[in-house]
Amino acid sequence: MKLKAAVVTAAVLFALGAGLPASAGWFDAIKGNDTGGIVPWSPNLHETLGATASAHCANYNKIALVTSFPRQPGEYAGFVCAFPRDYDPIKQRGWGW
Repeated sequence: MKLKAAVVTAAVLFALGAGLPASAGWFDAIKGNDTGGIVPWSPNLHETLGATASAHCANYNKIALVTSFPRQPGEYAGFVCAFPRDYDPIKQRGWGW
């Protein structure tokens, strides 16, 4: 009876562990804050970097400026979030002024 319980326990643990690698890719690709961020290299990065960085910076009412673009897997694209050139904090009154 103990052998049967041990086999069932081992089978359940194996089944739970087998599903972990399949979920390893589910995370937020952008790492950043209100000053900018990084995006890991991907094959279609040249098509999506501008929109991804702009969407991130739009959360802070800023625009995105790409500062580095990777050419090899394992590298990161960098971008900064900056206020638009014609931004006037006195007129906007949105940042605690």
